[in-house]
Parts: sequence; C-alpha cells; structure tokens
Amino acid sequence: MKKIIITQALLGLGLWLLSFYILHVPQIERLLLFGMLVILPVTLYLTETKDRNGNFFKTYLLSIHLYPIAALLAFASYFYPIGLTAGLLSSGWLLWTAMVCCYGLFRLLARGMKRIEEISIDIGLIYLILGGIWFSIFQFGIDVMEFGPVITLLTAIHFHFSALITPIFIGLLGRVIRQHNGYLPPLFRIIAVGVMLSSLGIAIGITYSRVIELMFVVIYVGCLWIYAYFTIVTIRRVIKNKYGYILLLSSSATLIITMGLAFYYGLGRLLHIEFISIPDMVSLHGIGNAFGFVFLGVMGWVLVNPKVKENPYGIPFSNYYGKWKIGADFFQEDKNSGPYKGLVDDITTFQQPGFNTNKVHPEIRSFYENTKDYQLISSVLWQKGFHLLSRLYKVWSSQVEQINLPLNNEGIEQNVESKIIAVDNNKDGREKVRAWIRTSKETKKAVFVAAYSYHKYQNNVYVNIALPLPLGQMTGILRFKNPQSENKNNGFILTSKGEQDEGIYYVTKWFSIRLPINERFLVWMPTDTNVIKATHEMWMMGKKFLTIDYEIEKRK
Repeated sequence: MKKIIITQALLGLGLWLLSFYILHVPQIERLLLFGMLVILPVTLYLTETKDRNGNFFKTYLLSIHLYPIAALLAFASYFYPIGLTAGLLSSGWLLWTAMVCCYGLFRLLARGMKRIEEISIDIGLIYLILGGIWFSIFQFGIDVMEFGPVITLLTAIHFHFSALITPIFIGLLGRVIRQHNGYLPPLFRIIAVGVMLSSLGIAIGITYSRVIELMFVVIYVGCLWIYAYFTIVTIRRVIKNKYGYILLLSSSATLIITMGLAFYYGLGRLLHIEFISIPDMVSLHGIGNAFGFVFLGVMGWVLVNPKVKENPYGIPFSNYYGKWKIGADFFQEDKNSGPYKGLVDDITTFQQPGFNTNKVHPEIRSFYENTKDYQLISSVLWQKGFHLLSRLYKVWSSQVEQINLPLNNEGIEQNVESKIIAVDNNKDGREKVRAWIRTSKETKKAVFVAAYSYHKYQNNVYVNIALPLPLGQMTGILRFKNPQSENKNNGFILTSKGEQDEGIYYVTKWFSIRLPINERFLVWMPTDTNVIKATHEMWMMGKKFLTIDYEIEKRK
C-alpha cells in the first residue's frame, strides 16, 4: 500500500507542477490543488489502519484505489469556467471525500470514544467532506449566504488543510506521547479537544459572528502553539528518526509564525480594520501553512510513523447474525463439539492482572463451570425515566424473542428454564462456543439467547458473548475483576467498562459499532445462605437504566 500511495503523491506532484504551464488559475486555487494532488494521498497513508489480522478497513482501500479518478476529475474541473460542467466534474471529488469521511466514521464507531488521539485522527478525516462540499459549491458557482467566491474558496482550503491536517497531527503526537509515557497528560487532552472543536468553530464564526470566529481563532492558535511546544521540546528525545524530527521542528517553527498571522487577521475582522488583506494572507499564511507547516509536517510524520500502542480493531466477533425473529431455536446444537456443562470450562482460564481466581468462592466457580446444574430467579427494575422506553422495548423484544425482559408492573420475579448447547466453531468463527438459551417457564418464549466464547489479547482474557439481533448481533466483551467490597470479595465483577477490548458492540457483516452502553455483573456468595447473589446493572450514555437482581441455586 505504501508504494501505491508514494506513486500517487509523486504523480500528483508532477501534475501540480505541470499545472503551472497548462492551467491559468489564481495562487489561492493552486494552493488547493497542491493539497488535493500531493498532500491528501500522503495524509491518508499516515492514517493507515490495520486490524490485528493485518486487514485494512474496506473504506480505506476504496479511498486509496479511487483517489486517482477523483483527483483527475477535480483537476479537469479547472479547465472549465465556473458553472455546471466544472461543478459536475468536481462532484467526483466530493464523492471521494465522502468515502474518506466514512473511513474516519467507521474507525470511530468501531472503537468508540476511546483514545482521544485516535478520535482526533477520525475527526480530521470526517472534516474532509466539508472541504469537498465547499469545493463543489465553488465550482458550481453557487453563492452561499452572499459569501462570494473568495470566502467560499478559502473555506474549501480550510477544510482541505487546517481542519484535516491539524487534528491528524495532534493524533500522531498523542501516539508518540502514549508510547513513551503510557498515558497522555491533561494539557494534551485539552489541546486535542480545542483543535477538534475550533476547526469547525472558525467556519461557523465566519458564517454567523466575527466574535465567535475570533474566539475560536484564539483557541485554535493557542492549541497549535502548545502542539508546537510539545513537538519541539517535549518529544525531541523520544523521536529516534533525526530527519523526521528536523522536519517536524521546521514545520512547528513555521506554524508559530503562521498562527500569529491568523490571529492578527481574525482580530482585524472583528475590529473591521484590515490589518492584513486577503491576498497577503494567501501569500504569507496560505503558502507558509501549505509548504511549511503542512508539507514539512506530513513528511516528518511519515518518517516518524508512530503506531497505535494497542490495536483496538480486529476483535473476534461471532459470524452469526439474526433475522427478524431469534427465539430459542436460533442456534443448532453441534454434536461434534462439547458437550459443555457451563458458560466456561475452567474459570482459571481468566486468571489475569486484577483477577485472582483463587479468591472466587467454590460455589460461584461451580455455577460458571456447571451452569446446567443451577436455576435462576431474576428481579427486574427499570430505572426512573426509562419506563416509557421499557414499554416500547417490551413490544419489540416479545416479537423478536431476545433479551425479553419483563416490565416493572409485570411481577417482580421471572422464573426461567435454561440449557447449554455446543455451537459449531467453524460457523461461529470463535473457539469453544456454547449457547446459553433461557426461556420463560410461564410464556415458553425465549428470554435470552447468546453464544459464549472467550478471546485473549496481550495480557487480558475476555468473555466474548454474542446475542443475535435483527440484521446483526450485540456482542458484549467483558473482563473479570476482583471486587473491593469486603462482604462481596469472595465473588467477582464482570464488566464492559475498560480501556482495551471491553465494550458493548453492535456487529453486522459490514461494520461494527461500539455502543454508548455499558454493563456490570457483581456476583457474590453471602455468608448466611447457600444461594448465590448477583446484580446486573446497565448504563446508557453514563446513566443507569436497568438493574436485574438474581438468586442462583443448585437444582434439587
């Protein structure tokens, strides 16, 4: 892939140099062409993302292979006067920026709101579509809100350079810092958020308010000066490639000057005083940013080439996807596997930092290893504020027969029958897969249908639970921990909260989304009874919406 991208960038550079002889366009448009033909392919290389199996995102591959067509269409649009033909040709570039936006969006959705440095890279990729939109508006000759062609073109340049590049540079810097320190300092998190918000805020300010524009310009300039400080001072001993560091040093030194000009220009717009004219801004700020900050920075980061510390992509999800109805018969028993007695074969498989299996009560261990021998009685409580949602959810879950929980007014206890069957590992794609199927004794409908497995990554071992849903599945990736509470320390916590693979995901054949949902199981053995107690709590966007209490005991 690297050879393809280098070839694209070199051909783009050749085409851009040729444009001086065959295209008569203003300097500002030639800068935009430089970004499209030279900077964009190399920037995409900086965001290259592989999963743990070495596979690329499909949207990334499409972006790379379709880039030459999009770039040639954008270049060809300059041979026609602004209007219908130029606009139609520019639409190819717009569609390509939409593909890059999808790449950034799918990276973000698959990982969730983890790793602010990776979020910053995603946001840069997503912003590019705004550059494509404004470029097409310019080429069609559409006057939006009476901006005029110059402001329209400057907005397109903003989203092809600053809004795209700076969040990606911030993200790459974060990778270097995390690799070296193991964490990110609070100041870095502040500038990452500042750059992500101000890139869009400046454009909003240009549209609606010069006060808003100046406010975000100040934030943007301050954040980038701190970025320059981090690059010049903080990580100089961390970066091993001295040529890469020299390029980043030169890029950041240029940035300090050009951002000063940006602040000066924004202040002039607020005061209605022309401190710097637009032509001077193009010559000083535009050229300095394009060739100093951006080009030297891109080349420097290519040489440094920081990688993600822990790869969040490539979690082994099940290959089973639901249709409209799930039900108790969704999984077919595999006679060549198993038989399995419990949700896990041996709980010591999950021995890891933070979880000492020797502390787990023998009866709790027996339940997880011999689940067939136990019965469960559950009590469901939907939290205040979610009663309407629970009623709507009940209509859906009763029809689908999956995660079919009672309402608060349907009785406190739910008595279920359960069975565990072996599932074909080859069809599922994971190892030692078994399905736990729970049905209501009263309605005979499925309450819970899930395929259990586990996976390991680095020093952690995760429970990997796939629940088929219409058109996909919901997968819970949970990790065991020892509880700190003294009266419950003979059990364990099983949680989706964490910085690694943990999470609740919606998975389809085409993409996966890390949902804003978390769950936690607390299982313990009271000292005054032989009944295992468990509490299952769920949160949506940080707010608890469901609590299920269980009593678990051996069948008589």
